[in-house]
Amino acid sequence: MSLIVDTYKINSAEANGESRTDIYTFINENDTHALQLSELFKKDADYKALLGNVVRNQIALKKNKNDFKFDQIKDTQNFYVSNGFLVLTFDRNEIAPGAAGPQSFKIQLASTQSKLSDSFKEALKG
Repeated sequence: MSLIVDTYKINSAEANGESRTDIYTFINENDTHALQLSELFKKDADYKALLGNVVRNQIALKKNKNDFKFDQIKDTQNFYVSNGFLVLTFDRNEIAPGAAGPQSFKIQLASTQSKLSDSFKEALKG
């Protein structure tokens, strides 16, 4: 289960507001701590490199690809899981100009199956 909280704040002196998305993902009701991205993968999996490459490949397909400034997946990367996809999210201005809005990148879980932790695979079955 993922809980997605969108916050939008505008100050009276500013023309544009500031948005932020916080995502909390839980495996099951018995273990209710918010998951970190690293917990979805096996301990020895270089998930940051794997997911970073997917994000870079998807950016390369965008018309405005030169506007993006993506370096790497963070330890505290926002994500959620939906309909067989791992979705990585980035707030407005985080990796692209504010006018581009928040960014998200879908990764099929099936393509990372061998790297997923056993506990996460088990939770997906439930």
